[in-house]
Amino acid sequence: MTTAQFNLTPSLFHFAYYDTLKQSLNDKPHSITTDLPDASWHTHDEIECILYLGNLCHYKIDNQTFTLYKGDVLVIPAHTPHQAIYEEKINHARYVIRLSSELYQQFVLSNPTYTQGLNDLITKAKIYRLNTGDLDYILQEFQCIVPLVSKANDIYPFAIAYHLFQAMIHLVQSSQSNRLPGNYHEDHHFSHIIYYIDHHFRDPNLQLQRITEEFGLSPYYFSKLFRREMNLNFHDYLIQKRANYAANLMRSFPQHSLSLQEVASQSGFGDYSTFYRSFKKTFTQSPKDFMRSLAK
Repeated sequence: MTTAQFNLTPSLFHFAYYDTLKQSLNDKPHSITTDLPDASWHTHDEIECILYLGNLCHYKIDNQTFTLYKGDVLVIPAHTPHQAIYEEKINHARYVIRLSSELYQQFVLSNPTYTQGLNDLITKAKIYRLNTGDLDYILQEFQCIVPLVSKANDIYPFAIAYHLFQAMIHLVQSSQSNRLPGNYHEDHHFSHIIYYIDHHFRDPNLQLQRITEEFGLSPYYFSKLFRREMNLNFHDYLIQKRANYAANLMRSFPQHSLSLQEVASQSGFGDYSTFYRSFKKTFTQSPKDFMRSLAK
């Protein structure tokens, strides 16, 4: 890769760091911090790469839904319709990079060894779940880019292309997986806990004690950890997950003609009275009133 191969200008490359809660991440320096972009359906002319550093986020891309946890990288091909779905009061920090197809092809041509991997990277939307080492490496590369972008004017220095290229190669070398790498005991990523909850919340027996036993944590430590990371307590998070799932089931009527009792059961509520109280707490109206509002 030589300097002459890259003419890096703002029209070819976009780099930003977003953090809705304005939180510092492990006291690491970030000089680019703004509110999150619009969450409506949209497309970009460029390839988009998102390094997610928050706790939980969903992306709808064409007809698929992708769930991002801390440390995930989402690659979205150019001209692909997508929409981010954010849960309120949760940190959604992320790096967002958009690359023009012209610049991306310069990357591909600069190193034939990774031609196939780099081309595969942008054929369809993918999530790359990084292990701790790969995540730290890519974060270091991005943190090297931040001050360079901040100081640049019309032409970005070659060093930006170098650091970006190194991060992309790490993505190519990372294997795609449907589960989080490692486990909580090995790397202490809170995302393992959220991943577990999001895949078991419909089980009415999922309670705080089961999770603390699963991850070997004391209830007191887990409660403090959860509130610190998610900005709400575990019980409220679980209620919201179940209530939102129930609401989505009701929105799917009449395709799925379920009784409210069946909705409660399928959403993880042990009984209807608990469902009623939880749903009303989340949506400020009863399940029946919610159903009536959908019919209007």
